[in-house]
Amino acid sequence: MGNKEYAGNVNINSFRTLIKKHNGQLLINESLKFSIANRNLVIIGVVDFIGGYPDFTHASTEYDSSEESIVLNHCPEYSDEIALLNEIQKVKIKLILSGHTHGGQITFLGKAFFKPRGSGRFLRGWYNLNNIRMYVSNGIGTKYIPIRMGCRAEASIFYV
Repeated sequence: MGNKEYAGNVNINSFRTLIKKHNGQLLINESLKFSIANRNLVIIGVVDFIGGYPDFTHASTEYDSSEESIVLNHCPEYSDEIALLNEIQKVKIKLILSGHTHGGQITFLGKAFFKPRGSGRFLRGWYNLNNIRMYVSNGIGTKYIPIRMGCRAEASIFYV
């Protein structure tokens, strides 16, 4: 869940049911393990930094920390905390995926005129946090005004 779901007072149980109906799973400070072709992959979902209370420590303790993990973290600002916490926990994080920033939504010559609270020092693209790769997607949404300029919407696909 992102800040829009929290701001809209979306009922978590109803949302969880809806996601499950479409063969998905809502991860709110939770993790889920996939096993495919002799490979294990743990998906760690951290609740939104703006509307909720993210808890990477709780979300990442359910499985063996030596298994490869991908962290789903809506607000990239919390990723710095994840990287610091991971220095203690030693989870084998392969990738952190974030969004929330809308890539700046309106940019001119690469300069963003607006970044939502929770973006921190991140805008879009690839970052390296204590040897953990992170990608911040431009996403497809907007904030306040329904336009994008100099920042194309994107739906990213990753092969892991």
